[in-house]
Amino acid sequence: MKQLTTKQKELLTFIADYQKQYNTRPTFVEMSQKFGVSMAAIQSRIEGLERKKAMTLNNIYIISPSGL
Repeated sequence: MKQLTTKQKELLTFIADYQKQYNTRPTFVEMSQKFGVSMAAIQSRIEGLERKKAMTLNNIYIISPSGL
């Protein structure tokens, strides 16, 4: 897996923690509000995480243990 950026690590950690706490993934709105960025920026970060094999998006997020 390629090196994650700081922003990607922060997002991945947030998603993993959210899933553990609520047993579901956060919405794009929740992620956008948490990080103070647009939903397009969140989508871009998620696409980057997918390209780097840190996670996949397939209706639900599947977090790779090596991603954190």
